[in-house]
Amino acid sequence: MLAYGDQRVNESKYLFGISLGTFLFLMCAMNIDSANLSAVEFREYVWLSIADIIGIIIGSVLSIISFASVIFVYERSLPTPKSIEPPNNQELDKVTQVIKNNLGGDE
Repeated sequence: MLAYGDQRVNESKYLFGISLGTFLFLMCAMNIDSANLSAVEFREYVWLSIADIIGIIIGSVLSIISFASVIFVYERSLPTPKSIEPPNNQELDKVTQVIKNNLGGDE
């Protein structure tokens, strides 16, 4: 985590603390009954939310794959582009002259 960026020790400690606190809260809520919700119900809601997140990830990956395959099939069906001839000496001389005219220093 500290490999990207300079002087990120404070931010990484803060992020680690929040992550640890969230994890502890989640573990306590999954194992301790409250007045309004039992631990079993809360566990069920946690697993359902994890399943939702996994479903979103799988759906995103499948949509990217289908989009890429459509582009691949379309690009494959296009005819090959025609090759152009290499520049002749007159064109090369003109390009050389344009470069000489546009390149310059503070002379």
